[in-house]
Amino acid sequence: MNKVVWGVASLLLPAFLNATFVLKNDIGLNEGAIAQVDRIGQELYELTGVEAFVVATNENLDRGKSAYDLIEDYIDESKDQIFLLLAPKSQRIHVLSKNEYLDKGVNKSKITSFAIGVIAARDNNSIVDKYAVGIVQSYSEIANQVAKLKNATLSSTLPNNTQNTVDFLRIIVYIGLVLILYAMFLRPFIDKRKQRKKETQDD
Repeated sequence: MNKVVWGVASLLLPAFLNATFVLKNDIGLNEGAIAQVDRIGQELYELTGVEAFVVATNENLDRGKSAYDLIEDYIDESKDQIFLLLAPKSQRIHVLSKNEYLDKGVNKSKITSFAIGVIAARDNNSIVDKYAVGIVQSYSEIANQVAKLKNATLSSTLPNNTQNTVDFLRIIVYIGLVLILYAMFLRPFIDKRKQRKKETQDD
């Protein structure tokens, strides 16, 4: 992705050496992405008291287990916490919270769509770079939504450019499906009607 962005963000890392908003990173998130998460997380915590964490893990989620099993070691129900979980080996990305207000107050599908859109994109970027960008975009959206719930405004979050791209691609896909359905079903039917009408007129 944009290496300049990550390079600039990595310069912010020393200011956040004590931040722990990325609780687990065994998928190779770069320092720029971690610095960006920490910057957003710090501002969110200072303004709202909510702790938003990233858990990026290569652990497998066995059948019958919950996504909460991958974050159980980090949960403190006495605090306002929300988690962004990315588990590529299990093909899972989740927004999780034991806090009912946060759990019901955020739009989880909108949040995860950022990461899904980036990771699924066909381009020349490495999968690790895609993980980094997807996580930062989704984490930024979590922060914005939580801040809105708490009547706060953040200055460190990112614009929603990725979501605009995802929405545009969805529209293209839907248009394509409509055209396919037309070609397969409606067009032959219309052509047959025209042919019958022409034959009737000829008679």
